[in-house]
Amino acid sequence: MHCPDCKHDNPAASRFCNNCGSALPLACAQCAHHNPATARFCNQCGHDLSAPKQADARAPGSYTPRHLSERILTSRSALQGERKRVTVLFADVKGSTEIAEAVGDEEWHEILDRFFAILSHGVHRYEGTVNQYTGDGIMALFGAPIAHEDHALRACKAALDMQAELRRYADELRISKGLNLSVRTGINSGEVVVGKIGDDLRMDYTAKGQTVNLAARMEQIAEPGRIYLTSYTASQIAGYVRLRDLGSLPIKGLSEPVKVFELEGHGAAKTRLDVSRARGLSHLVGRTRELEQLEQALQQALAGQGRSIAVVGDGGIGKSRLCYELLERARTRNIAVYSATGVPYANAVPLYPVLGLLRSFFAIEEQDSAIEQRRKIAGTLALMGHDCRESLQLLFEYLDVAEADATPSAVPAEQRQQHLFEMICETLPGQTSIILIEDLHWADAASEAFVQALSQAISNSRSLLVLNYRPDYQDAWLAGQAHQRIALQALGTAEVAQLIDQLLGPEAALGPARARLCKQAAGNPFFVEEAVRSLAEQGYLSGSSGAYQPGRTLDSVVIPDSVQGLLAARIDRLEDADKDVLAHAAVIGKSFSATRLQQLMSIPEEALTRSLQTLQYGDFIQPAECPQDYDFYHPLTQEVAYRSQLRERRADIHARLAQAIEAELDGREHDERSVLLAHHWERAGDHAKATQWQLQAALFEGVMRESRAAAQRYRHAIRLADGIEDPQQRLRLSVQARAGILRTAAVFDVPEDESQSAYTEARDMLAELNDPLLEAELLIAHGGLQLQQGDADAAVAQTSKAMGIARKLKHAGLIARFRIPILLAYFSAGRLSEGLEVLNEPGQTAWYEGPITESNFLSRAFRALMLNYMGQPQEARRQLLQAIAVEGTAGRTVSWMHANLVDVARVGGRYDMAMREARHAVERVEQFGSPFFRAVAYRALAVAHGLNGNWQDSRKLLETYLPEVQRGGSAHQFEAVHLAHLAEAHLHLGEIDKARERAEQALRSALNSHSRIWECQARWILARILRSSGEPEQALQHLDALDALIQTTGAISFQPFALRERAALSHDPAQKRALLTQAEQLFQAMDADVSVLCSQSNAQMADDTAIS
Repeated sequence: MHCPDCKHDNPAASRFCNNCGSALPLACAQCAHHNPATARFCNQCGHDLSAPKQADARAPGSYTPRHLSERILTSRSALQGERKRVTVLFADVKGSTEIAEAVGDEEWHEILDRFFAILSHGVHRYEGTVNQYTGDGIMALFGAPIAHEDHALRACKAALDMQAELRRYADELRISKGLNLSVRTGINSGEVVVGKIGDDLRMDYTAKGQTVNLAARMEQIAEPGRIYLTSYTASQIAGYVRLRDLGSLPIKGLSEPVKVFELEGHGAAKTRLDVSRARGLSHLVGRTRELEQLEQALQQALAGQGRSIAVVGDGGIGKSRLCYELLERARTRNIAVYSATGVPYANAVPLYPVLGLLRSFFAIEEQDSAIEQRRKIAGTLALMGHDCRESLQLLFEYLDVAEADATPSAVPAEQRQQHLFEMICETLPGQTSIILIEDLHWADAASEAFVQALSQAISNSRSLLVLNYRPDYQDAWLAGQAHQRIALQALGTAEVAQLIDQLLGPEAALGPARARLCKQAAGNPFFVEEAVRSLAEQGYLSGSSGAYQPGRTLDSVVIPDSVQGLLAARIDRLEDADKDVLAHAAVIGKSFSATRLQQLMSIPEEALTRSLQTLQYGDFIQPAECPQDYDFYHPLTQEVAYRSQLRERRADIHARLAQAIEAELDGREHDERSVLLAHHWERAGDHAKATQWQLQAALFEGVMRESRAAAQRYRHAIRLADGIEDPQQRLRLSVQARAGILRTAAVFDVPEDESQSAYTEARDMLAELNDPLLEAELLIAHGGLQLQQGDADAAVAQTSKAMGIARKLKHAGLIARFRIPILLAYFSAGRLSEGLEVLNEPGQTAWYEGPITESNFLSRAFRALMLNYMGQPQEARRQLLQAIAVEGTAGRTVSWMHANLVDVARVGGRYDMAMREARHAVERVEQFGSPFFRAVAYRALAVAHGLNGNWQDSRKLLETYLPEVQRGGSAHQFEAVHLAHLAEAHLHLGEIDKARERAEQALRSALNSHSRIWECQARWILARILRSSGEPEQALQHLDALDALIQTTGAISFQPFALRERAALSHDPAQKRALLTQAEQLFQAMDADVSVLCSQSNAQMADDTAIS
């Protein structure tokens, strides 16, 4: 402790300075505040400075009401800690130091005691908790540790009640002691982390972002006697209270100013429906059957068969809206309507729905004075002819409008409630009417007893009693009372879409927003309406309801606070065991299996089954198609259940889940489980494992799904790798991720500058690592990029160098991993035989021997394409079909195999299968929409159309996808073959000039890219075009060049086609017959369908002659 005079640092328990002897300030044992040396009581908390710290003085266990303490301490989640959306309230005395000095310590202590009692009572009345005393004020929370869907409204009602009571106390002090006591209050809503709660209810609240700080800031800037709150709170309570907009306030740490409001008083709205009505109700959709059921019940009641009917459904499903529609119809028929509602804070206002029903019956308005209310009550009863003079005073007292000097009711206290119930039950059903009691799930026990009595009394009347409540409400006491129960189900997809269209309007650009809203709403109309309102408030929508336009870019639909509060409160009402099961399920995902839960939680199977049944009954989850599998009933429930858990707990569950999945892999890494593992390890906080699995997931997305998501996963892997602590592992995985970017750039849309940067950065990292194998991987990846950019020879050089490094290090595994890019490079360069053999390891069985399995079906499928051009179309077909069978069993989407079968059909004369396989390719590729594979698939479809004589369709498709193969397009490496097929289509359509132009472009592209296989295709079609246009010598030159290419590349499947073209050019009948015979023999040697190929070739020659 520092001496205030000489600044000497003294031991903590010192009363006098060791250096100068001055008296040291007294530290309060209760709040640690430093007081003057002569003080007897703390001027901050009022504690007796001569007394030790009291363990129970203003401890949470002493100031929290018993019923709240029990609810908190019986909740394991509260004891362990969790994440909550709450409303924070700060209140303190303005000028407390001056008042304390003016009245003295003892009197100030008494004033503080009364002050804190008023504040605590106001907080607890609405089931808030006083988190801490701040010396001359409090910090209170609403929505934690007990979740409330209306936490913001509770905080505001508590603040208004406290304000009114404190004003009365301030008036008392002003008159009796001449003191001016004024209180400032600040409120804010947001997310906080609720730390572990001890047995004494002491809680450690850690703010997330500015939640608590903003509430404190509101209190600091509030004028004395006023309540300030932020827009985050105001958006949740608009309509329920009266607010005054004070403008915006810059807040340190926030990018934008925060709007500030003054809370002036209670508003007109009491329920969500009241607020919706004030904003303008949308048309009721999807409830025709339920309305008919209510109408039938009303008709029976009007016929003298009084009855009760219960409307049951989840929060926001539309119970109140349906009942409102019934009441509006009744009013148009002059049927009397009386209504009341329950409130979430039933303990604060016992018999609230009963009192509301009385006010409705007597037509009492909010603004009516006590005199006017008494007049209405007495007049109504007199008009009805009821002699209620003995009970009139009792009614006045219950409704709190009795005259101050009136003689109290003579009814004994223990009989008053029963007397009141009997009087209401005799009076209300005495005329034709509908009596509506809403939100019965909030009712206190006394109100339930009243409803039970009313439902019995109504059976012999011409009245209909309508109740509504939520499915988790225990309504067993209503058995035998409610004649009918209507269970409201979620709206159908079409009905939700209709509601969304009403709210958004016809703007076509809002299509993506419509789709997201429809998906996340899961049939709940309240979510749709709140989400649209929230999007408009946040600027994602501009305009007005029913005529919105797009605003800011919408990436996802954020859960509105009102919806999140409703879902969190539902979850909080679960038993701990059920809540724990829901929490684990939420970590697994929107779909989960009982088996996986059992594995994660290690609880008895019987206990898990009970919890799953409870959650299913409560509409938290629903059975999926597979036995023992479940889906979350509402996707937002999963999000709220997930986000409410502390990050540490979630990370532990994610890690255990990832370990369980890894144990099941059995060496198979390239399936959809890699995506799950990447997700779970990232959420577990293990950046190294997350990066490793993100790389595997990228391979799965790119190779097995042909999805552009592969590039996003490699980019994400780069970001994840930055968080790895081990520098060597960080560099190694960073290089692998960048190599992945290069491989992806070869088939997906990756900007050229990004791929170049990835290569440069990876080379720099390799300089630090000195890892030759990783260098080889990067070389192969870069070779694929060079192939895409149009240089097949450079690609072969890179891959050849990489294989040399691998073999020097005796690491055949690297070569096996990258067979596909190696084969593609050699194929494109026209080195077919060499490409197939280069992958073999010396002294070992050829890599392509043995059965086609899940581990090699991709490379064996590409080998089949090479065999097709090497003159073995039937063997190629057989192996491709085997590979496709493996692919189908694994549930993957590999469109290029089907596209390759079209090429096989063209070479082998199996035109009957071409269209079928082309359509399969298109069907597969459209699942994920990769531009690269789409260009391949639709080129195959164009070829199939041509083989079947539909050259118009062939040309149209080839022209449509031409941009994808031109320079800068994702499939540029196929430009030459694409142009060659387009030239053939033009030729068959008689467009000779266009055919020649495209064929020459194809040849130039093939030559520039060193793509010798496509050069073969280009020269063959160009020779046909030149023959058709009467230029035989030039045609023969291209055929000579083609013959040389066939010898160089081994692409002998072109040879019989070239021979038939020579026959067409020959004017010597004997030579023509010899060439045709030789071509037919080659077709037979290839095991091709000779009759189809020869007849097709004859038809083509006839067409070409006709064209010339």
